[in-house]
Amino acid sequence: MGKIPTILFLLLVCAFLANAQTETIAKLRETGKTLLDKNVSDSIKQRNANQFIKDFEIELLSQGPDWVTTESLPFVSRLTSQDKQTEIFTWALKRSEDSFHSYGLVWRKEKKEEAKIFRLDDKSEVLKNTETKNLSKSTWLGCVYYSITDISKGNKPMFLLLGYGGNTPQVRRKVAEILTFNNVDDIQFGAPIFEKDKKKFNRVVLEFNAKATVAMKFDTESQTLFYDFLVPVSDLYLNNPAFYGPNGSYDAFELKGGRLLFVKDADARNPTDELGNRSKTVERKLPPR
Repeated sequence: MGKIPTILFLLLVCAFLANAQTETIAKLRETGKTLLDKNVSDSIKQRNANQFIKDFEIELLSQGPDWVTTESLPFVSRLTSQDKQTEIFTWALKRSEDSFHSYGLVWRKEKKEEAKIFRLDDKSEVLKNTETKNLSKSTWLGCVYYSITDISKGNKPMFLLLGYGGNTPQVRRKVAEILTFNNVDDIQFGAPIFEKDKKKFNRVVLEFNAKATVAMKFDTESQTLFYDFLVPVSDLYLNNPAFYGPNGSYDAFELKGGRLLFVKDADARNPTDELGNRSKTVERKLPPR
């Protein structure tokens, strides 16, 4: 085969592969869109969700993560670690009764190693006492992650993740937890580095009324995790998260020496902060501390 025909052949192959990838992405996009469509039945959504994660995983293994954008898959949250070696993809299926089931894939590429993909299995409906547990890819507290911060110590990668999930039609959840890699074949969610009242916790879990707007954000400048202090609408609803919402003040965890130390009634006032410019002097009535 001459030089010119060889070049033409390679161009044709590249064009064919590019077209095939475009068709695959289009298929994924169309399948994934149904997961949030209120006009699609739950049974069809579940079937599509199972197919979507299989096809998505295959595409990540063969093509890598860089093709996943807000344009290609707008319903998928993609978070990239600072060292570019970890990619976290999460998304959700919305059921007809207005609750959510989350899905996720974690892509990890060590230097000189083949990429590994971890499929996350949402077990939020059966997990209990999650603030004090280490969880895994098969016992994941399902949510859609919206923030990643590298808080690694030494050579061990460690990431602070913030996520949002839907427990029930009445209750939503925000989560702050740690992601680490136990070894080449497993990952761990949670680490006992949150310290409050001389006790250690593996994560922060906020549960609140589905219609409430609750803030949780890590401020990189102060190295502090700020979040809304939640109270029930009445003491009649203590410990019932369906009746909880923010009262205008904040608590926080400040990162110091690899630990996240609790700060009560934190001052989060900053006109440019996404948490807002609320007053620190808010009377706290409920619940008892």
